[in-house]
Amino acid sequence: LGVLLWRDAYAHDGLDAEFKDGFGSIGRSALSLFVLSTTENFPFVMYPALEANALGALLFFVSFVLVVVYVIVNMVLAAFYEAWKREHELVAERETVRRYHGLIAAYRCLLGAESEEGLPEAAWDAFASKLLPRASADDRRLAFELLGPDATTRRVALADFVVRCPSVLDADLVEERRTRREAELRREDAAPAPTEAGAPSRGALLVALLM
Repeated sequence: LGVLLWRDAYAHDGLDAEFKDGFGSIGRSALSLFVLSTTENFPFVMYPALEANALGALLFFVSFVLVVVYVIVNMVLAAFYEAWKREHELVAERETVRRYHGLIAAYRCLLGAESEEGLPEAAWDAFASKLLPRASADDRRLAFELLGPDATTRRVALADFVVRCPSVLDADLVEERRTRREAELRREDAAPAPTEAGAPSRGALLVALLM
């Protein structure tokens, strides 16, 4: 269509080499429109056409820019983004499944031949002492508490191990111990101080002084 409409408008010798015969053939026309789709030569590319037919040039070039730049290019980018997003989600899902399978295998290995379900603290301590050689016994004990052992059996279930073990291994145990100690101190400060038997409370002394 560009060749039929604008071949003569771009054929005279007064044009720059960039625009000379810009619509002289199908290939040259396709190249001009491709450059136009990047808005690199807009609006200069349409000046020769404006001199030949102002209304037709406006309709042709402006509609091309609107359709290609704001519709087609965005659709292509959206398609590429959706394809990348799906691939990224699949890779993340495969990595999560692989990690969970590894944690389940590690749990079974640590459990060994024990018939009772649940990871005991002794097995975790032996495992953590090799995996975290710089961790103290208190750190390993705190890490075991972060796994959420059962209050009665003191064993960690498989689901808790798989979900919490990665975050426990990455946790700052020193900071966690400090946070727990600060929470305990706040609870102690908030608790009312016990009074000796027979001794008046502070409130009673204050009332007696005011009277």
